[in-house]
Amino acid sequence: MRGVGMHAMLPRGPAAAAPSASLLVRIPAGQSACAGSLLLRCKHTYIPKCKKVKVASKRKLKHYKLKNHKGAIARWLLVGRGMFKRAQAGRVRVNSLRRRWKRVAKRKRVLANSTQRKLLRKLIPYHKKRYLK
Repeated sequence: MRGVGMHAMLPRGPAAAAPSASLLVRIPAGQSACAGSLLLRCKHTYIPKCKKVKVASKRKLKHYKLKNHKGAIARWLLVGRGMFKRAQAGRVRVNSLRRRWKRVAKRKRVLANSTQRKLLRKLIPYHKKRYLK
């Protein structure tokens, strides 16, 4: 039927109010939609599942576990008060051709500047732990 709403096609009268006995199904108490719901339901009706009641859990929310950057730990030495030391570049090969004072100077460690320190604190979040020292 064109132009007629869905409600117009539904049956009316006393027959529509109560479904016939052949369509009724007995639902056990454990399987009913809700605890206090009717035990007799029509076969063709949709039985919605009961929504689970949310209970506030006693557990606190889990935070993402931060991890240290292994490359930063390998290259930087942790010194007291949140300072970091590193080796100087240019000591891998052909050191015999360099002057003696330059070879000796390259042995010394260099402290991180403020910009590097800020970055290293993010890369190594557990830099204050004792096992890293």
